[in-house]
Order: sequence, then C-alpha cells, then structure tokens
Amino acid sequence: MRDQVARENRKALPRFFGTVLLFALLGGAGGFLVSIAGFSGLADRAAEGLAGLLGAVVPWGIPVSSAILLGIGLLPVLMVLIVFGALQVTYCLTCIKLSRSK
Repeated sequence: MRDQVARENRKALPRFFGTVLLFALLGGAGGFLVSIAGFSGLADRAAEGLAGLLGAVVPWGIPVSSAILLGIGLLPVLMVLIVFGALQVTYCLTCIKLSRSK
C-alpha cells in the first residue's frame, strides 16, 4: 500500500512542479503588466471611468432589484390566482350546463 502511494506521488510530482511553474510565470507576467499600467497612469483613468460608470448605474440598483424580487415573489401568488380563476370558470360552466339539462 505504501509503495503504491509513493509510486503515485513520484508520478504526480513533475506535473505538480509544472503547474507551480506555469502559475508562477503567469503571476509574474500579471504583476509586470499591472506595474506598467500603474506607471503609465492607466490605473487612474480606469478608476475615473469606473467611478463614472458606477455613478450612473447605482441609482438604478434599488428600483431594478426591487422590481425583480417583487416579480419573483408575486409569481407564485399569480399562478394560484390563475388556477383558482380557472376552477371558478369551470364550476360556473358546469352549473350552467346542469341547470339547462333539467
């Protein structure tokens, strides 16, 4: 049992080191690009643009989310009312049919 686990660990070790090396290179490249963006002033322009976008979107957040949540909450009630209405119409039509048959 221990030999089998040790064999599997030895087989997995190169793949583990490859994964660590890959993500270390990706992290280094990402950090380099972020530092270039910081020195060029791109981060400041992006922050200003994001602040403008959020300033336009945020006032609509509460009304839109309220309408969505209210719609979701009223959906089961609406379905019950539709079924109840269909049952009432069916009952009325049955009563009319029975009254005419006599």
